[in-house]
Amino acid sequence: MCKVSAIIPTLWKAKNFINHLVHVLISDESVGEIIIIDNDPTDFFYDNEKVITLKQKENLYVNPSWNLGIEECIYDRFIFFNDDIIIPYNFVSKLHDSITEEIGLIGLDERSIIKDKKFDDERISILNRDIQLKPTISRNWGFGMIMAGHVKSYHKIPENLRIWYGDDFLFKTNDRLGKTNYVIDDIPIFTKASATSDLEDFNEIKNIDTLMYDTFNTD
Repeated sequence: MCKVSAIIPTLWKAKNFINHLVHVLISDESVGEIIIIDNDPTDFFYDNEKVITLKQKENLYVNPSWNLGIEECIYDRFIFFNDDIIIPYNFVSKLHDSITEEIGLIGLDERSIIKDKKFDDERISILNRDIQLKPTISRNWGFGMIMAGHVKSYHKIPENLRIWYGDDFLFKTNDRLGKTNYVIDDIPIFTKASATSDLEDFNEIKNIDTLMYDTFNTD
């Protein structure tokens, strides 16, 4: 079986969520490696051979972290995960066969996303059915909370987009190349939602991202 590289940027603002996420990914036979982009390094680590922690001297922010994850991953299939989500066991195994180089990206549909500010064990489930994908022509809110694809459908995000619009850039680039993007809309994904990106410290950067992306869209 071809394996999947799971890539998780984090500032450790939702530790219960990320601990659950890593545990689920370790247990999934389709996951070959779990790359944690550690943007706020501590002495904490996961004692498992699947887990690779890339400690950063300064915060790369999410989009450059995705770029780094793709540069470092050893498998052709990847999935980006926000660090503040609850996914069911078997999630990657059930999505694995749908990740091919012929399609664009697979993201979340807004209707699958359920906000939950506190980690709750009752939200943890086991996925025993196939994941149904739906083609989409527009990127909805939450698409990039989980985003899967083949490395041939990944295009390096411009360095001047650091927090926002990375998923927009990837979505539209694949669309322009004639690849269809898809969403998952039938699996409930619980999330704290913007555990780090809503920090006031990032407002100026997000404003710059908006200006830069507007420029990109008019090219």
